Amino acid sequence: MMGATQDTSQREPVHHALTEGQQLESPYTEITAEKVLAFAELSGDENPIHLSIDAANLAGLPKCPAHGAFVFSRCTGLAYRLGLLVKNQAIFRDAELKFSRPVFVGDSIKIQMMVTKVTVLRPGLKSVELKVKVINQDDIVVHRYTWTAAVADGPTN
Repeated sequence: MMGATQDTSQREPVHHALTEGQQLESPYTEITAEKVLAFAELSGDENPIHLSIDAANLAGLPKCPAHGAFVFSRCTGLAYRLGLLVKNQAIFRDAELKFSRPVFVGDSIKIQMMVTKVTVLRPGLKSVELKVKVINQDDIVVHRYTWTAAVADGPTN
């Protein structure tokens, strides 16, 4: 379950077959202290609650929570690994995010996505809406997202 990273270099894109009601699920990925620290340094959000167990405990938390934006970015990576966001063929147009529960350092998360709407924008280009659940290793939904992406029918370069 922990650290389940897959080689997706040969993965076939799934975006051509996206239809309403289709469901996709990623493997788990671990949220490590090293990755949270790297995100804090990259983003400039070095709030001690994310980096210090003492600060987290003072806030009443058992462990350091990961940044919500970090978890969201990990989830876009999981979607990419599924073949959903193939380079130059899909781009986010909108995202609604609900952080229901914290994701802690040491947790593992996966995403479950359902295609809820497919709209043809013009020949060769669709708008795809996805409902995304972020689920931790205890099978608890910790975040919910609604994503809208523009998806091309074929390579754009």
